[in-house]
Amino acid sequence: MPQARLKPKAAFALCVAALLVAIGVLLGDSLFGGKILSQADALEAFSPWSDSASEPAEPQNALLLDQSIVMQPWQHFAAERLHHGTPPLWNPDNYLGQPMVGTYQSAYFWPLHWVYYLWPSDSFWGWSAALRLLLAGVFTYWFVRELGLGAGPATIGAAAFALSGFMIAWLGHMHTHVALFLPALLWQVERIAQRPGRSRDIAWLALMVAGALLAGHLQTAVHIAIAVALYVGFRTVAGEQRLGRRGWGQVLAGASLGVLLALPQVLPFFDYLKDSSGALVLEDIQTVSEVNPLDPAVLMIDPSHFGSPAAAQNYGKYVGPEGANLNYSELIGGYVGRFALLLALLGGFCAWRRSDPRARRMLAFFGGLALLSAAIAWQVWPVYDLFAAVPKLKSTKLMRFSLILALSLAVLAAYGAEWLLARRSPRWRAVLSVAMVALVAAELVAFGHGYNPAIDPADKAPATAVTNFLRGHLPADYSQATWRVLSIEKQTLIPSANLYYDIPVVSGYDSMELRTTTELVALMSSSPEATAYKGQAAFLAAIPYFDQGWSIANLLGVRFVLSKIALPAPLELRLDGPTRVYENPLALPRVFAAARIQVIPGKVERLAALRSETFDPGVAILERAPHGINAAVPLARAQVQLARYTDLAIDLAVEVADAPQPALIVLTDAWDDGWVATLDGQAVPIERVDHGLRGVWVPSGAHQIALRYRPASLTWGLGLAGLALLVCIKLLIPARKSKNLATESGS
Repeated sequence: MPQARLKPKAAFALCVAALLVAIGVLLGDSLFGGKILSQADALEAFSPWSDSASEPAEPQNALLLDQSIVMQPWQHFAAERLHHGTPPLWNPDNYLGQPMVGTYQSAYFWPLHWVYYLWPSDSFWGWSAALRLLLAGVFTYWFVRELGLGAGPATIGAAAFALSGFMIAWLGHMHTHVALFLPALLWQVERIAQRPGRSRDIAWLALMVAGALLAGHLQTAVHIAIAVALYVGFRTVAGEQRLGRRGWGQVLAGASLGVLLALPQVLPFFDYLKDSSGALVLEDIQTVSEVNPLDPAVLMIDPSHFGSPAAAQNYGKYVGPEGANLNYSELIGGYVGRFALLLALLGGFCAWRRSDPRARRMLAFFGGLALLSAAIAWQVWPVYDLFAAVPKLKSTKLMRFSLILALSLAVLAAYGAEWLLARRSPRWRAVLSVAMVALVAAELVAFGHGYNPAIDPADKAPATAVTNFLRGHLPADYSQATWRVLSIEKQTLIPSANLYYDIPVVSGYDSMELRTTTELVALMSSSPEATAYKGQAAFLAAIPYFDQGWSIANLLGVRFVLSKIALPAPLELRLDGPTRVYENPLALPRVFAAARIQVIPGKVERLAALRSETFDPGVAILERAPHGINAAVPLARAQVQLARYTDLAIDLAVEVADAPQPALIVLTDAWDDGWVATLDGQAVPIERVDHGLRGVWVPSGAHQIALRYRPASLTWGLGLAGLALLVCIKLLIPARKSKNLATESGS
């Protein structure tokens, strides 16, 4: 007698259980073994962490360095600031100040990060990764089930996508925070297509769109948007239950509400982007190297063909085709395992021949999407060239379209499994489903195990003689530090790992950077990289050393200099060792009164004057002189007291002597239009001084200057997001009331 099929809730529970087992095996060391999911052991390859090592350290996976110098330090910074009652909107400890709310990969509005802010434990990274993999699988399961497939095939598709090459290679980055929403958005569009008219679906779609945009990687969100847009177009013309006018209205309404919900992250990002180096550089340069399409194709079958960057996998050194921003993570994204690939290719083809019209249409779409995304990700001419020609799209690193390939293959594998299970008895269907799920999961777990390092907590950014020395010179409130550190060699106290110690450094690491900061700080280097992009630096992180422009260092308040080599006077050696610490007695205070001004309208001429050996930090260089100011006449003398200096608020007490001209008070922090100033309570403009610093004009007498970080983009974003959230709540409430009424009438 045939056995009854599992109820939907029981089938879903089994899918979740299977995913949890696979994820538990994959991340067992960080979930249950007392270790933390972090690549921070990579810092041991850089000084000063390497100073005490007897031999050079080798990180478990060198390709994941961004985790150690971007993602985790930025989250540490946010949690530390929030626990002191300060929103992490502006970072004064990198560059000359950085609008952190606009960096995007900080993802401060991503709800999952709020858990870490409330309970900043290093165990968060392992459990966060596990939850993301689980959600990616669950959303894939729901989408495949919505397409009409059984629980077993849906679980196979869920495992294939959740444990795919893209999800494993980018697990510690923001990419996977966004990627998990790809199946979720497709699922919600399909729900709207099949059952249009439900207002709550608009709200759910909005929340998913907002999640993808808030999760911290806009490039991946753009790739997802393209895939979802193609699916919306497909469901508009194909199938019996198509996206009609009503469905289109729901999709557009949900997408629009989702964008509004994400504006607190999106608007500050574009505000930062317009003034950044990234806005210019990433559009001009090739962000990945050329690749032979056969290379990633081979990895779809043999992921160890070029070795692996993960030492724990024992594949040996990664020796594949490398180049600027091209690595194993870019190549492996479409990998779903050999068995899932076989199901997708052979089973999918057979299913297309024998299935109903609806299944054939879906197979045709996802087969075409797999081919398109592979052609884009693998740089196949002319498909890749056409997409790269779209303005701004090339800078999103099109090789990461492998995410779309991975999901397409996972869906095709589910269809292949459905065909293999067709006409089987319930008992054999269950046995074969379990066997196929186990095979897919086991193969992918074996591939992914050890790729993301799990390290001992003590190995994460340990204290060193250098960091202890520098911290010993910080005031009790670390945010009050008004001096900076300059590392002669790029890899010494590599940014943004300095945030673990609250040590302010001149440089930084970001794909944005305020352009004026980049141009100003780059004057301190004679390296070719300092002039590699149109006569100037592309990014400060690309500059290998700083060896000139000590007047600029004095201007920027560089009190301590780190160096592997001996440095001449007037620098004074304060700490000897493999990494020396020198003190600069000529460093200017963070705020001072300029003696006079020099007006240089042209950017090239202005930077040349700042680079000159005759540059006097006490003379403020302006692009133009304000009305009534005579550059030939000395400015009024002034005494300045720094009453308060925090991330978001700076208060100055100024006493200006009587003189024909006012005083110009210079603050050697980055000029940014998110900062506003008041003089004795009245709003005043902030002058751009020395190409990228701040200045305020003050008349004679005693005055109070207050500077506050209040970016209008954030204010507008929060306001519009609040309105959108109210609309979403309104769309969800009627559905709940109706459900309650139905329950009462039934009883």
